[in-house]
Amino acid sequence: MRRTVLLAAMTLICVLSVSAQQHNLDTHKSTLTIHVGKTGVFSGLGHEHEVHAPIQSGTADTGSHPTVEMHVDARALRVIDKGESEKDRAEVQKTMLGPKVLDSERHHEIVFKSTGAEPDGQGRWTLRGNLTLRGQTRPLRCM
Repeated sequence: MRRTVLLAAMTLICVLSVSAQQHNLDTHKSTLTIHVGKTGVFSGLGHEHEVHAPIQSGTADTGSHPTVEMHVDARALRVIDKGESEKDRAEVQKTMLGPKVLDSERHHEIVFKSTGAEPDGQGRWTLRGNLTLRGQTRPLRCM
């Protein structure tokens, strides 16, 4: 499951609320949604998950070279799988935050720093950048 969560970051959806130029993200209106897909040899046995988290802090510059940086507390990630029982969601939540996947007690912070952005409709952007998750940084594209 750890590999699935790390690969799921490749389909990260960022909904950010900012106005033009350099600003702090409005943490009351900005959210992070992660779609965890099934990949690999055992994908037929896996499940897809949806995870939400509040954005703890961040900045966005919508000027001529748009950039975004956001910080999320890994311990605040919540599994919201629709159609699953509360028991199943709780088990996925426990596994996701636990030492085998995110190890959120040791690695509290998830950070995304963009390296490029293109507009993708009104108020939406496709971002490229680096995601630091569980103490490791990898390139990422989020839309």
